[in-house]
Amino acid sequence: MGTNASTSSSTSTMASSENNSLFERIFVCPICFEKYSGNIMQCQSGHSVCEICFRDVTQCPQCRGNFIGTRNYIMEDFILELGRMKISPEKAMEAVLKCAKDQQMSSRVMSEPLRSFSTPENDDNETETEEDFGIHVEELIINDLDRRTNCMMENCDERPEHSEIEQHLFTKHMDKTKRLRASAYFSKSHFGMVIPCLPARFAFITEFGTFFLIIRTVQTSTSTKVSAWVQGACENSEATLFYFWLTFHVNDSRAVFHDYVHGSGTPFNEIEGQNQCLMFCAEAQPFDRLFIKGYICLNNRRVLHPRHTVTFTKKCDNSDLLHLCS
Repeated sequence: MGTNASTSSSTSTMASSENNSLFERIFVCPICFEKYSGNIMQCQSGHSVCEICFRDVTQCPQCRGNFIGTRNYIMEDFILELGRMKISPEKAMEAVLKCAKDQQMSSRVMSEPLRSFSTPENDDNETETEEDFGIHVEELIINDLDRRTNCMMENCDERPEHSEIEQHLFTKHMDKTKRLRASAYFSKSHFGMVIPCLPARFAFITEFGTFFLIIRTVQTSTSTKVSAWVQGACENSEATLFYFWLTFHVNDSRAVFHDYVHGSGTPFNEIEGQNQCLMFCAEAQPFDRLFIKGYICLNNRRVLHPRHTVTFTKKCDNSDLLHLCS
């Protein structure tokens, strides 16, 4: 037991040393060893020094290249943006390295063979997801409580920690936040609602994470263009661990879309621009009722497919509407 503790401590120390070394190479002047602030100068090969040390040198201390007065605007803007977000360079470096590690772990989890599983697209199959897969998801998502995530509710620019996202949503957005219960542990978490045909956002708290339903509408004189998707409070590299299914019904139009959830870092215009969401046009006005039904679940497929870009639409009658509302 003592040997294991010693090995763990040694590994942690080595990782910390590697992080510090990388941080110093990027954010610290190699001459005065102070963190960059203000103007950052770079040599003809791209190595940086601070503005104060630049006044006393003619050659780069790393490659002996010449300084010709060029500034490293990209690094300056990056440091300014970190300051605006109130994130220290040290924390930014830790987040980047952690994201890279999580992406490796996520890829490894998704490539592992599963002995038996249900297909997310089959809405009638409520087979519980394999326990081992759920354990991996808990380790990757639920227990990673120190990481911050974007709150995607309307008019909110806060970035709470994962451990505080649920409290934040129920405190600041209680009327648009719902806790979803599944029929079995880690199985599909269903939701349904009726809202005006207007833009809206909802937060769903499930047993395996927090998710946001984004609904956007564009009105014309005779019709409405509707787009909708689900984004998780998770990194983009982890988003394919989760799957969603949406069915929208307004007047005599019905649309169905299903795919992996999107990560919190994916811009809205990118999702809509690449048609990676539910998207359809209907003869509807803002006062018309929009019936919504769907679910979120773990994605337990063996092979990842490219993101879906097609919404299935059809004309429907009242019997279809009654089925949707049931």
